[in-house]
Amino acid sequence: MPSATVAPATATEIADNNNYAISIADIYILSPGDSSQVTSPIQLTACLQPGTDGRVIVELRDEAGRILARQIHAIETTDLNIELAFEVSRPPLPAQLSVRTLDAYGRTQALNSVELTLLSEGPATIVPGSEQAHITLNQPADGQSVPANLIAVSGTTYVADTRPLSIQLITREGRVLAAREVYPQGELSRPAIFETVLAVSISEPTWVQIAVSAPGRNNAGPAHFIAVEVLLEP
Repeated sequence: MPSATVAPATATEIADNNNYAISIADIYILSPGDSSQVTSPIQLTACLQPGTDGRVIVELRDEAGRILARQIHAIETTDLNIELAFEVSRPPLPAQLSVRTLDAYGRTQALNSVELTLLSEGPATIVPGSEQAHITLNQPADGQSVPANLIAVSGTTYVADTRPLSIQLITREGRVLAAREVYPQGELSRPAIFETVLAVSISEPTWVQIAVSAPGRNNAGPAHFIAVEVLLEP
């Protein structure tokens, strides 16, 4: 019999508790939380702002990155409550459950994920989710104009991982102008600080997304993602 769990908070309750509306950069996976052991179907509860197209993409991947289940939902509220069915041939199987939204240009707008163990039978063990922002960007600010030869990027991360964060500059057409990996400073404390300076050559003002992502523990793809869009000036 599945283990008993406490009902997760709703998006409205989270917003009320924190005295702010949920940002488009934040996706809270309330259940199942990281390190949960789950059977099919997964009862997914999350709160988020939908993408520009009003949709949210949910994916379940194995360690090799293969998609085990995928759903796209059009939502009108900040609460997401769905069932995600899966089949496994050789359980227990480590997997990553991700929730993602897209911006007006088809780029990832926000992404969050949890690491799960998939079971074919037996009792499930559901760990509560987290309302902690895994990555925060301190600079630059969304909509800011910055010189293309001096793009200072800094922020903090609660991701407990020894691997570097990935930073990319992505145009509205999807072209990557620059990419760099940066190791957070102060690994023994949380949050850890990261900072770097990027430079690109452009001939005209160009809107770019500054995207910062953290890798998953058991999956090659990104586990956490945050981004802002800035105007690069030649």
